[in-house]
Amino acid sequence: MSFYLAGMYSKNHNTIVSWNEARRTEDFTYRVREEGYSFGQSYGYLVDYSQGNGFFNSQAEIDASGLNYGFGAIRVGDLRYQDLNGDGIIDERDQGPIGNGAIPRVTYSFSGGLQYGAFDMNFIFQGLGDYSSIITGNGIWETANGGMFTALHQNAWTPERYANGETITWPALSTEKSVNHEASDFVNFDRSYLRLRNLELGYTLQREATKKIGFDQIRIVLSGQNLLTWDKMKTKDFGPEGGGYMSFPVYRVYSFGVNLML
Repeated sequence: MSFYLAGMYSKNHNTIVSWNEARRTEDFTYRVREEGYSFGQSYGYLVDYSQGNGFFNSQAEIDASGLNYGFGAIRVGDLRYQDLNGDGIIDERDQGPIGNGAIPRVTYSFSGGLQYGAFDMNFIFQGLGDYSSIITGNGIWETANGGMFTALHQNAWTPERYANGETITWPALSTEKSVNHEASDFVNFDRSYLRLRNLELGYTLQREATKKIGFDQIRIVLSGQNLLTWDKMKTKDFGPEGGGYMSFPVYRVYSFGVNLML
C-alpha cells in the first residue's frame, strides 16, 4: 500500500497606497473610496439590523425612523438602510465599503492518493476564502427582464408572513424599481467555497491476465469532476464562481475509461 498528500495555501492582502483620488465633499461618510482600500473595493448601502430584521415592518416604523430615501419612496417591507452621516436622508453619501475587494484573499487546494494492490484512488479539493461580491440584475432584482422571479424571492416580506412569524429572507417584491434595487450588503454574496474538483477510482488488471490478450497493462478508470461543493451562497440557483444567473454554470461530469498499454 502507498499514499501521498499535497497541498497549497496562499493568503494575500493588497492596499491602494496612492491613486491621485479626489476627495468627496464633507457630507460624504467616506470621502475617499479607493486609497487605503483593496483593489476593486465595492460600496453600497448598509442594512440596519439594530431595529429588528432589517426591514420596515409597518408604516409606524417608517414614520418613527424619520428617514427619507433620495432614490424612491419607502414602502412597508422595504430594506432599512443605515443613515451613516446622520442627515435623515439615505443617498450616495451614506454608502460604505462592502467586502474586501475584487481579489480573493485566500486560495487553497489539497490533493491525495491511495494505492492498495490493484486498486487506486486520487482526489483534488480546491477552494477560495475571504471573498465576496455584490451581485445584481437578472434573478436578483425581480423586475429584471420584465419580471424574473427565482428561489431568492420565495420568502419575500409580506404582511401575512411577518404576522405569522414565518421566515423572511427577502424584502417586499415590486413590479417596478424600488429602493431595494440598489447595491447594498444585502446582495453581497459570500463566494467562499470548497469543491471536490476531481475524484478518480482505478483498477489495474493483473499482468498475467492482460498478457494473454496482448496488452502489458489494462487499467479501468471511473472519474468525476465538480462532484461536491460546500459554500455560503444565499441561493443554490447559481454557484460561487461566476457573476450570477447569467454566468456559465459549473457542471458535474462523470467519465469512464479504459487505459490500454502495449
